[in-house]
Amino acid sequence: MRASVLARRLLVAQNVLAINMNNRANKRTTAESLPSLPNVPNYSISTPVDHFNTSNTDTYLNRFFINDTYYKMGGPVIVFDFGESGISPLAAAWFLADYNGTKSVATSLAAELNGVVVGWEHRYYGYSRPVPLNDTSGLPLADAPGYMYLTVEQALEDVVYFANNFNQTTLGENRVLNSTTNLGPYQTPWIFVGGSYPGARAVWIRLTHPEIIYASWASSGPMETRSDGSIYFDPITRALPKNCTNDIEAVVKYVDQVIQSGSQTELEAIQIAGYFVENPDALANDTYQKSFSVTPFFIGGALSSALSFSSAYQNLGAAHTTQVFCDQMESFDVHTFLQDFSKMQSLANESQVVFEGNDSSNNNSSSNNNNSNNGAAVAFYAYAYGLFQANAVFANFRETLPQDMTFTDEVDAVSWKWQSLTQVGYFQGSNTSDSYTVLSEYYNVSAVRAEEIIASTFADFPQSSIPPTINNSWLQSLGGWNVQASNVMFTNGEFDPWRAFGVASQAEDVGAPNRAITQDVPACNQVSNGTDVFGLVYPGAVHAEDMLTPTYDRGARNSSEPREDGVGLFVKAWNVWSPCFGQSSDQDGF
Repeated sequence: MRASVLARRLLVAQNVLAINMNNRANKRTTAESLPSLPNVPNYSISTPVDHFNTSNTDTYLNRFFINDTYYKMGGPVIVFDFGESGISPLAAAWFLADYNGTKSVATSLAAELNGVVVGWEHRYYGYSRPVPLNDTSGLPLADAPGYMYLTVEQALEDVVYFANNFNQTTLGENRVLNSTTNLGPYQTPWIFVGGSYPGARAVWIRLTHPEIIYASWASSGPMETRSDGSIYFDPITRALPKNCTNDIEAVVKYVDQVIQSGSQTELEAIQIAGYFVENPDALANDTYQKSFSVTPFFIGGALSSALSFSSAYQNLGAAHTTQVFCDQMESFDVHTFLQDFSKMQSLANESQVVFEGNDSSNNNSSSNNNNSNNGAAVAFYAYAYGLFQANAVFANFRETLPQDMTFTDEVDAVSWKWQSLTQVGYFQGSNTSDSYTVLSEYYNVSAVRAEEIIASTFADFPQSSIPPTINNSWLQSLGGWNVQASNVMFTNGEFDPWRAFGVASQAEDVGAPNRAITQDVPACNQVSNGTDVFGLVYPGAVHAEDMLTPTYDRGARNSSEPREDGVGLFVKAWNVWSPCFGQSSDQDGF
């Protein structure tokens, strides 16, 4: 049989129905097994649609949630920003109410500081909608013009408007906080806390409105906005064993070479494997013929899932994703594989094509240490084997996680795509100028922008409405990698992919400054010495681990855990910063 059929048989023989995760897959399981959700009171504030055009008097309702359990008079207002995710009932329970054994940074700070927690929903996410949005497609009913109010600047001003009007808010559903009269930002210090994009927002709002936000905690904030997001994968590869990354690099080079100049047989083998990696349910339907139409971009994307697991790596860590893939790939043994198949049918002809460079004459026997030494084709099949096995392991783990399937998921995903396309970038693909790469050149940042952002979501928009590049000049003027802000604590995970865009970035080859991270608390309203950054890098941790302590292990390898360490350092800083509140009219943001 041909090598393409061999690939198909390989996948069927493994009998693994892996899963095709999307960006929010780690949130989905069955909610029936969860205890009853706590009621976190939510409210809405009438907010200007356009903060920069006084002639536009349109308003919309922006949602916010309140937990006043720990509030005592004199305590701060702690804004926990949900950023690019709408606030579902389960998300509110996790991050605002310590539901089902979780521990959140917001409630931990409130308990330490006697504060009231505000959960803030970002415009164009969840049910905070300045314009009508289609819940099925996620797009504005007005198409591209409907996004004219979705900018970082407008969204920051929403928080400012809310803060300035909070002291006139009636909280009818809360039990402890009877009045907000003295809780405006000029009477009470406001703290802004967020992880990921909300972490960057925590810095930007402190810089632009220090009179409103007195202090911020910025976790995993991608401060450097840029179209080229290839550096996203750098911390992931640092977290992997060298033999694994060697195999990945060998496979990527092999696949790209086959796409460029390989035989039809070799190409079909790669197409089938890539197709089933992305469409595992097709195994049961025996529809492998469809794989022959997949594109080089599709194949490159399938290969990339071994690194990101479609964002599951950043949220769950290597132990549940990439490390499983590496272990499974390195355990692949070509001789055992061929023996198993030879029991069904002779593979003499196919083994010469598919496993060239691995015959006994060149003494390259397969090993558990580095399959790339056994021929690139062998490494490719080991790669496919590893992905399917790792997906199966992850599928089992995923079934143990609480799920949160919300009505606004599509709205959230599409709104973030628009922000990426127009202002912040972060397109996660390869940079074709890199000499060393673990991503296919066919899955490059330009192709990701064109295929995964524009073609998949905004194909019906007029071409004139699609900006040729991101407009990030204002954001970059706030500092990017070199940002300096007073009364701000920055935190990152050691192996967080978004660390590459933050103040603790190690991407020196593309201009990151390699700043020192210090736990020395700067004086109130003052920045750290020189280029130092006040904060923490958590050993072994991944993305925004300090925002929530779940009921399962993620990535951190520490005697304590990120949330506890972060809360401890922030409280220490607060004891230095808080006595100065009210001593400066603008609270000295820079």
